[in-house]
Amino acid sequence: LCEDFGIDYPVLNTLSWIPRLPESEFAVEIARAYNEVLLDQFLDEYDHFRGMVTIATQRPEKAAEEIDRIGHEDQIVGLYIATGGPDKPLGDPSYDIMYQAASDNDLPVVYHGHVDAFLTDFPRQNQALDTYASVSVLGHPWSQMLTMTSLIEQGTPVKFPDLDFVFLEAGLLWAAYTMFRLNKTFSMQPNASPLLEKSPEEYIRDQFYFGTQPIGEPNDPGMMSHIYDLIGS
Repeated sequence: LCEDFGIDYPVLNTLSWIPRLPESEFAVEIARAYNEVLLDQFLDEYDHFRGMVTIATQRPEKAAEEIDRIGHEDQIVGLYIATGGPDKPLGDPSYDIMYQAASDNDLPVVYHGHVDAFLTDFPRQNQALDTYASVSVLGHPWSQMLTMTSLIEQGTPVKFPDLDFVFLEAGLLWAAYTMFRLNKTFSMQPNASPLLEKSPEEYIRDQFYFGTQPIGEPNDPGMMSHIYDLIGS
């Protein structure tokens, strides 16, 4: 499959529902077990495979321990966090211990939006939207917008200047809207985020990255070049 699609290094994603588990100790053990399966049955078997560390955000200190436990492995290339389900938005200072561990192990933090947690994080949609298509349109970008806003508000990229933040599964244009909206809001209320030394856009362009899948599809394909110009590549 990888050869047919010209994929040199497939990066294996992880279990997105772990942050929603109510039993925090169980979530920690499930994450650890997943990482063992990832290492033993996939990364050790295939030299070209890569993977990301699964963590339970319910227990940031345990998450940091798990990152330190396997983050040094050559085929581990990131820290994977589902953006839906944590008790607090992912910029909250309680998560700094796991961001420090990611920085210490030179791993980018990869956020993956998904629909399931959208049901609990944004319950209004569960009352009013009638199809999976509608939920899918909104669920991924809304959860990613929440995460990006929280990271900027709490000054996470300031506290961890060597850390990269990657957003998957929400397309691109939400990032431009959020970036410019953050610029406007924090220029009006700079005390809302006293750690910021630059505009939100500068931090985002320097440390934030965005996966193209699933990319939006304008009727005019020529618009794609404008989208890439807007976001940067």
